[in-house]
Amino acid sequence: MFYLNMSNRNHEIRSIIQKVCYYNLEWKNKFFYKLFGSKIISVFY
Repeated sequence: MFYLNMSNRNHEIRSIIQKVCYYNLEWKNKFFYKLFGSKIISVFY
């Protein structure tokens, strides 16, 4: 019973960490696109 509870808790923590990492990555992608997007596009065209 205790072990099952612990594994459940670990799964919750892991999913929270995955969500945080995903949102962090998405934010960084948007930030870098805003920062470099126009410059990169102007270089290619």
